[in-house]
Amino acid sequence: MKKQNINFSTNSSSNHSNDLQIKYKPYFSINDVYFREGIAYAFVNRFRYALSTPARLIDDILMVAYDDVKIIYSSKFTFSSNGETEIMACETRKAKISAGEKIIIEEAGISREIDEPPLILDNILFVPIEGLMVLGFGKKSMWMNSYLAPGDYLGISDDGNMFPTVQFLKDLLINTTKKVGILREVYRYPLSGTLEPYRLYVPSTYNPDKKYPLVVWLHGAWPEWNVDLAMDLTKKKFEVLAEKHGCMLLSVNGYSFGFYGSGSPHLLPEKVSAEEQKCLDLCENEPLCAIEEICRKFTVDCSRIFLCGNSMGGGGTFWLAARHSELFRAIAPCGALTTSDLYALDFSSLKGKPTLFVCGTENIGYENAQSKVDDLCNIGLDAHLCTVPAGIHDDAWVNALPDMFEFFMAH
Repeated sequence: MKKQNINFSTNSSSNHSNDLQIKYKPYFSINDVYFREGIAYAFVNRFRYALSTPARLIDDILMVAYDDVKIIYSSKFTFSSNGETEIMACETRKAKISAGEKIIIEEAGISREIDEPPLILDNILFVPIEGLMVLGFGKKSMWMNSYLAPGDYLGISDDGNMFPTVQFLKDLLINTTKKVGILREVYRYPLSGTLEPYRLYVPSTYNPDKKYPLVVWLHGAWPEWNVDLAMDLTKKKFEVLAEKHGCMLLSVNGYSFGFYGSGSPHLLPEKVSAEEQKCLDLCENEPLCAIEEICRKFTVDCSRIFLCGNSMGGGGTFWLAARHSELFRAIAPCGALTTSDLYALDFSSLKGKPTLFVCGTENIGYENAQSKVDDLCNIGLDAHLCTVPAGIHDDAWVNALPDMFEFFMAH
């Protein structure tokens, strides 16, 4: 799987860099994090994150491995080290962290201390997470417990907007040990160093001694689209079909609004600066890294990975498949490119690729759908049209899901 290392230079003008930070603002932003003693997971915006080592309660103070803090908060803070002292900074404030000594907080030339010291436990640096984040950086905290299980959760958030309800805590407890069904997790995206979410469905019959096909879903371009929305829109139909066909289902994030790397709804990217191209590369490579993460954690049949998506995700299906054709066995783009000149696109790598072109009769450009499929066949794809009567752009694909799964499982 081909991935590109992303290293942002400091040579671009600050205005250009700021504009790009706004244009390609990551979809996923961390607001609240939940820790619990002795548990190998934290929850980041309700997504499960595998800690390198469980949190520990020392003299009623919850201690979290500093390496985990650096990963979880990588998008909010900068981290450095001058040898014996670790530096954690946000805007004008920074914390100086040394094992066995009080944490020193510095801002505008003024210093203050946090009484609880970091500790070395089993050769790992642990920090008092509540003191560091609340007293050090002004975050909000809340301790929560449930009658369903012993132990307390510590929630830390930017704005105090946490959810201390019985149902919320029940969800955390259930998802702490969940291994099949719907898994909502975050992983460290190596090219940005930040956390990215995904939603995975693992069939109830999962057996690590077997290999399973993987269907990958790319969401559309609405601001509220995320890894959950499309799955929820189907009212579990997506997951029911994955269970029926014994395959895994992965909904990925795509990092930011970059059309999965093409930068264009018509897959005809304009010439952009090197700095902007790095942003587009982050958008293209995030789905690939998410797939790699799932293949690392589960027994996936890597010869049977299928790609699909709607609207921007449909265009992204064409784009990623054309750029990484060796990765995908078959594709099903939905609601995309009905008004585009397909002959202007380089689909040479997709010759012979089984392709199901999904389009609702009420979709913009539906009258062109059959001719677009003919164009794809002329270019060399093994293309077929799936028509959804009365289907509109946003959700025609939902009614096409049974056809899409039958198409994928036939290859």
